[in-house]
Amino acid sequence: MSRCNDSDEYSQHQFLQPDTSLYYGKDDYLTLMDHSLQSLVERDSLHLTDKNYLNDLEAIYYSPGKFSGKQITLTGFSYNSDELA
Repeated sequence: MSRCNDSDEYSQHQFLQPDTSLYYGKDDYLTLMDHSLQSLVERDSLHLTDKNYLNDLEAIYYSPGKFSGKQITLTGFSYNSDELA
């Protein structure tokens, strides 16, 4: 899997892209991303949790067109404070 999927017409490069490659060797990282992508595209709906959020989000980020029409839900929290607009 190419980390920069220029062949995906839906791909948009954003400033805050997820990047877990720092934590793995190159081959291990590509294997992990391929496994995540393969697992995700087989499902009609996706649920992101604290256990799978970063890896699965990264797989979605690099191949967004494969997830067009799929429902994605997530479990998490939002931090609010008086200092945040």
